[in-house]
Parts: sequence; C-alpha cells; structure tokens
Amino acid sequence: MSTWRRAFHRISDETGATLAEFAFSLPFLVVILYAVFDFGGALTLKQKLGASVYEAARTAASQSTADLSSSTVGTNGSIADIRDTLAHHLQAAGVDDCGLLGAALTTNTNFQWVYSVTGGACPAPLILTINRQQVVAVAAGGITTHVIFTQVRLEYPFQWRLSSVIQLLVPSGTFPTSATIAVEASMQNLT
Repeated sequence: MSTWRRAFHRISDETGATLAEFAFSLPFLVVILYAVFDFGGALTLKQKLGASVYEAARTAASQSTADLSSSTVGTNGSIADIRDTLAHHLQAAGVDDCGLLGAALTTNTNFQWVYSVTGGACPAPLILTINRQQVVAVAAGGITTHVIFTQVRLEYPFQWRLSSVIQLLVPSGTFPTSATIAVEASMQNLT
C-alpha cells in the first residue's frame, strides 16, 4: 500500500473516532448550555423581583396607616396601592405579574395582607404578603425603641426549561419543573 493511501486510512479512522466522541458528548454539552441559560434566567428574574419588591416597600413606607382598620383597605386603600405598585414594577421589568394588578385580597390577619394569584404564564400561584406592622426593637445608649416597619414579601413561581431537556437525555431522570423564588424588602414606616 502506498504512503498516501495509508495516511488517508489513518485520517479517516481518526475522523470516525472524533465524530463518535462528538456524538457522545453533544447531549451533555447541550444540557450544560441549557442549564447555564436557565440558571442565568432565574438569577436575572430574582434581581428584577428584588427591585420591584424594594419599590413596593418604599411606597409602603410613605403610605398612611390611617386606613389599615378599614375592611376595604385590600381592595381600594394603601394596601391595594402597594399591590398595584409592585404589579406595575413587575410589568415594567418585563415580568408576568400573574394577574396581581387589581387582584382580590386572599387573607387579612393582624396587619398582614396576603394576595395569592394564578394567571398569565405562571405555573403556580404568586403569593404577595404585606406586613404593615413589623415591630423591631432597636437599642441605642441603653434605651430600647420600637420601630415599625413594612415588610413586603413576594413568592414568585419560576418555570424551569431544563427539565424537558433532561427528559430527552435521560427519559427516567427527574428535575423539578418549577421552583419558587422568594424575595422580600422591609422599610421603616415614615408616617
């Protein structure tokens, strides 16, 4: 056999091995790439949620607490303003508010209002908790003072897309289809 022919057979054997290695490793590379994008999306979403909750807490700090004893505060008072501020900030950030804007109050106990809504593209309920009377004891110079804060907590459902890719690679494998991203912010009541 000539030198050229032997060299050609060796190159074609290596090409076949390289192709087999590539075919074997490609699914794992796709899963890793998909995981990077999915986790990056979750991190970006958490930052957007944190900024929106912060703005809602900032709005709450400047709201009057005079209407908190009213039975309609969750539908057309300061609590509803906080809910709608959060919903508007979510929408401005390009995040689905799951139907929070104008939603009905779910529960109200001891200055804590809870909204639980499911709508839009949300795979599970979005839960907004507004606590207008979070009391924190602050000690300074031997004197303890009680400061009243408003705490806004948001539990947002996140849809993982990685689970469908893992199912293609390992049909019996499991990965959660959704997760809850929780963020909260507190701010001292100014009024």
